[in-house]
Amino acid sequence: MSFSRLASRLSEPYIAATTLGVLGSAFFVVGNSTASLLGVLPYVTASGKTSTVSEKLAGWKYSYDHGKRWFGSAAVLSSVAYATSAVLAPRTLKTPLWIASAACFSVPAWTLTVMKSTNNSLIKLNETVSVTDKYVHESDVDTLISKWKRLNNVRIAIVTVAYGAGLGALLLAF
Repeated sequence: MSFSRLASRLSEPYIAATTLGVLGSAFFVVGNSTASLLGVLPYVTASGKTSTVSEKLAGWKYSYDHGKRWFGSAAVLSSVAYATSAVLAPRTLKTPLWIASAACFSVPAWTLTVMKSTNNSLIKLNETVSVTDKYVHESDVDTLISKWKRLNNVRIAIVTVAYGAGLGALLLAF
């Protein structure tokens, strides 16, 4: 496909919206997966690593604060982009685009319902350790961080579905 043809197709609103959704969901999946595998949290919680409880909690809090800002925004942006595209797209592309939008939209809902208690517990433990320097059981922290990692992996899987549906719709459009 020539550049002028590609540029012409990208000027169509549903193609532009789908492209934005695909880029946003790709950023979420790749960025979140990379942070989960190579970021601060896996470093301080690696088996055999002698991180203190405060280091583990600080590592989680760092990941949480940055992830909330970047990946939460990417999920919402992708959801809106996919929904816009689904409204504007030809009938044959509507279903995968609505699936992509619903999947991305479910991430904030998942975070605010299923993950909220784990997030709040870890935030409270982090404040307890960093502000009052009270003793916190390491096994409690390890259990909560392990649970958080599993729940975060569900979010990544959900947006991977959105990415696949959005990319599939985009490829079908060309």
